[in-house]
Parts: sequence; C-alpha cells; structure tokens
Amino acid sequence: MQLADVALAGAAVGAALVLALAVVLAAQAWYVVRTVPKLPPAEGADHGFVAQAERKPGAPARELRVLMLGDSVVEGTGIVGSHEDAFSGHVARALARRLGCDVRWVCAGKSGSTAATLRTEVLPRAKERAAILGRVDLVAMSVGVNDALRGWTSADFAAELSQLVGEVHAAWPDAHITLSGKPAITHFPALPVPLCLALDWRVGRVFGAARRVVEGATSGRGASYAWVALEDALPRPGETAFLADGFHPGGSVLRAIADAIASRAAAAGVMDG
Repeated sequence: MQLADVALAGAAVGAALVLALAVVLAAQAWYVVRTVPKLPPAEGADHGFVAQAERKPGAPARELRVLMLGDSVVEGTGIVGSHEDAFSGHVARALARRLGCDVRWVCAGKSGSTAATLRTEVLPRAKERAAILGRVDLVAMSVGVNDALRGWTSADFAAELSQLVGEVHAAWPDAHITLSGKPAITHFPALPVPLCLALDWRVGRVFGAARRVVEGATSGRGASYAWVALEDALPRPGETAFLADGFHPGGSVLRAIADAIASRAAAAGVMDG
C-alpha cells in the first residue's frame, strides 16, 4: 500500500468518525432540549438590603450599592423563593461579609439573554430600576453561556460584549464592574458525555473572548473591571449543586460564585476611597 493510500484511508476514517460524533451530539442535544424542564424565575421584589454583620460602636456606616445584571442566573431561574434566596441575595451577603459594609442591591435579569439582548432589552430596565439606589458602586454581570449555546463566534460575542460593557460604563462611570467567568459545564447533570465536552469547549472559547474584552476595557477606559474566575466555584462533596433541570446552579454553587465575586470586588478596591 502506498503512503498516499494510507493517507486517504486515514482521512476517510477521520471523516466517518467526525460524522458519527456529529450525529451523536445532535441526538443528545435534541434529547436535552426535549426533556430538561423549564423552570420559573425567582419571585418577589427585585431589590433588597443586607446589613453588615458586625459594626463596632461608633463606627460610621458604610454602604455599597450594587446592580446585578445578566441572564437566567440573575433572574433566579429555578429558585424556589425570592431573589434573597437566589444569585442577588447570595452576592449581597458575600459582599457584606467580605467588605464589612451594608449592601443595597437591585437586580435585572432575563433568562436566555445574550450580550446583545442584555444590552437592548435588559439594560434599559436596569437603568430605571437602579434609580432607586441613588448611585451604583458595583455592577455584577453574568452573560456568555447563551451566546455560546446559540453558536455565536468568539469574535461576534466579543463585539457585542464590548458594546454592552461600554454602555454599562457610560451609564455608571464611577461603578466597578465584575464579569463572571466560565461555569463548570462538564459538571452539569443535564448534559451527557460527549455533549458536555463539546459545549465546554465552545463555552470556553466564548469566555476566553470575554476575558480579553474585560482586560482590554480595563486598560483602555481607565475604569475598574474585574474578571471573576469560576473554575473553583464548585460545591463540596455531598452538597446539592444544581436545580431540578440539572442545568442551573443551586444554593451551594451560588454561594461559591458569590464568594468569588466578593473576593474579586475586594481585590479591586470597591470600598476604597
């Protein structure tokens, strides 16, 4: 057999394997879409207040005012209870503990949001609701997974995210901004192998672009932007990590995410000055 024949045979086998994998991924994706339950958002008020746990007698009160902005995580999809039990409440409590301050917060989230729809559909509502804060010191953002699931390229997502970040900064020029990083896709119970591996790769590319946008925004605008890595935002063994759909984070993961956000906010000097 000639080397050329070997090469052709190898290419044919490779093409067959790629085709077979594509069929498997498509079948798994169809099954997930058909079987994963659609969960409702958290209920109740979209704003709240968390008092500092301990304050020394005579010490002045310090208050951080926070806008939570994003997709289904911020909307509180699947949380049985109010936003106090969802992302916003966990983040507010983590900030109060870590920074030693009172936290007043407002949330604006919508399930399925991409960077583009977050800018055009959710941000206008966020601007209206944030007025009750008087000022905004910190914007905690969650976006990117839906862009990846819809197949947007990294370049397209980076362009949309840059516009979103620019408009957020224009609306609240004195606010610090955090952007949550890539979630642990391979741990999602709803996603079987190899689908979870393929999606993890795609989501990783999108969030790689997001991190570059954040780092570029920091150097280009002179504002405070913080990338919140979530690789370690996993529950301890034995804890319930995900909700009934096997896709959205439960309380233990939300606490880990909130702690990561609070840690980055502290490192960025959110309460300094």
